[in-house]
Amino acid sequence: MRINTYTYMMTARERRYLIILYICINSERVTLEKLIDLTETSRNTVLNDLNSIRDDLQNSQYKVSLQTTKQKGYFLRGATLGRVQYMHKIYSHIFSNGSLGFLEIVQKTISETDSNAKYGNLKKLFENQVPVLEKNLGKKINKHELKLMIKTFPLVLMSCWNMQLNHSEVEEVCKDLSVIHARIEYKAALKLAEIILEELSLRLNAFETVTIALLLLSYRKDSDEHATSKDWHYLKKTIDACIAYFEEVSVCRLEQKEELSKALLSHAKAMLFRKKYGILSINPLTEQIKEKYPEVFCFTKNSVELLEESWKIDLTDDDIAYIAVHFGGALKNTYSRYQKSSVYVVCDEGLAVQKLLIKQLCQYIPEEDIKAVFTTEQFKSIEEIIDLGLLISTSRLETELPFIFVHPILTEDDSAKIGNSSCFQLGKFSEFKENLEGILSNYIREHSAVKECSRSILEMTSKILS
Repeated sequence: MRINTYTYMMTARERRYLIILYICINSERVTLEKLIDLTETSRNTVLNDLNSIRDDLQNSQYKVSLQTTKQKGYFLRGATLGRVQYMHKIYSHIFSNGSLGFLEIVQKTISETDSNAKYGNLKKLFENQVPVLEKNLGKKINKHELKLMIKTFPLVLMSCWNMQLNHSEVEEVCKDLSVIHARIEYKAALKLAEIILEELSLRLNAFETVTIALLLLSYRKDSDEHATSKDWHYLKKTIDACIAYFEEVSVCRLEQKEELSKALLSHAKAMLFRKKYGILSINPLTEQIKEKYPEVFCFTKNSVELLEESWKIDLTDDDIAYIAVHFGGALKNTYSRYQKSSVYVVCDEGLAVQKLLIKQLCQYIPEEDIKAVFTTEQFKSIEEIIDLGLLISTSRLETELPFIFVHPILTEDDSAKIGNSSCFQLGKFSEFKENLEGILSNYIREHSAVKECSRSILEMTSKILS
């Protein structure tokens, strides 16, 4: 009887998110009856949702379980840090992907708990403290992360208060996070805890303070004054190697490589803390990047294997898409310059070998794209006046042009370099994509499904080419 045409009908996933939120932030005992009222569904539906939550937790990395007792009602049990990681993940999903109708229900749920005043006050305080916080850190937090932080921070703190940890549990988790104490984010968190006590009369314990520091460390930064400090020198070496490898596999020149290295270093610092402590970061642009820039995403995916191997981490598509944005920014002028497939060949092995090399190249490159064949001496004499294009040479040359070194008799690696070159792929990708979508639309009715299928095929094709 409570349902009408204006009632928003939650999906099963949204119901589960709402149940977890309600259990975590509510200081009162959470019963099955309260969850039925909360979701406005039947008893069996709520029980099924609770079982689904238990199954998800059992298969997750967080070592957390959903428990119920007569005295406590429903609550999360498990490793303290695991609970923080899990709650932060749920809150991030809610505010990153939640529809307007669902977010209204979330806000209503928060407002009807006895902690609503704390949430509103904490949210306002965090919002006001952002400029001071960034000044103390010497860092600019990414705008997307900042919006998420202001909404999720109060909920994380409220959930920590509801854990009701004893002294030994607080000491244990702080010991596990002791490495954070040396970071500037921990000093900023201590200062923030003082302000919360002064303005809201809410005292944070050591665990809640170090949790703030952990999240501050994990959020992406648009700028970082400390990125060039000696502490992170070992990271920069790996990043520079990754940049060099990207140029090799994509056969493209990157502009302002030192700026790119610094930006990737700032990103890597936060990313490593996220990976180490299991803090989720959602990239809302991942699917768009994979669809619109499949070649950049693919080249990045190949290149970051160096980072994964060196730092012993596994990067998700969200992580790779973030890094692809940095590479794409460095390539934005380069791509537009290299779209014309003008090819110049340099070969010092004599006329017969030059002709054989041209024959081999024509298997991969349209003959009309090969503009001229030079010896090294001839090329050097006219290098300054040559049109922009791609240089294929059997000698290693110092040149500003995009350059592929090959053997006079092409090897499999040489063929892969040429076939994978963005100078040829970029021009063909849009035409191929358009034709592909036209074919798929004959078999798939929904436009969104055509787009998704096309994106998957393009991604697979990029992997084969690489």
